[in-house]
Amino acid sequence: MTPVEHFRRHADECRQAARVAPDRESQATWRRLAERWEYCTALQEQRSASARRREPPKHRPQPNTPIEAHA
Repeated sequence: MTPVEHFRRHADECRQAARVAPDRESQATWRRLAERWEYCTALQEQRSASARRREPPKHRPQPNTPIEAHA
């Protein structure tokens, strides 16, 4: 399970707990916790996207280049 999947699962669990919480204060607390997990999800997605952009490009032989030059 990726961190994003983990965070989303926790957010879903918090939303479920909010639905069955006995009072409005507890419901609000669970909803805030779900929002925090969603925030963590967004941060992790941004970090993952940034990391993918920083990865060096894969080496590919240039067209019309002799294969022996790559050996």
